[in-house]
Amino acid sequence: MTAESSDGPGAPRPVLTSVEEKLEHVAAEAGVVILPLSIARFYTRPDVVHVPVGDLADNQVCLAWAESNRSPLVREFVDIAVRQAGDIGPGDRT
Repeated sequence: MTAESSDGPGAPRPVLTSVEEKLEHVAAEAGVVILPLSIARFYTRPDVVHVPVGDLADNQVCLAWAESNRSPLVREFVDIAVRQAGDIGPGDRT
């Protein structure tokens, strides 16, 4: 599957849907990818270099679950996520 590139309709590019596919594309010297720091740290490869980009706008991650889900595991996960988010101050990206 391909998508139109910014170079126009004559320059197709692959549609990459997984992190693994994106990193394979980079490793093949066919492009670059911008990843969240947590993903870059998790998916390390000897043939791909990660370089922080300091002037990008901050991202926001949201947690959502079905209102009807009353599982204690979901509640516990939400509680942990809220505590962890409270420990991260502005500018922290871990």
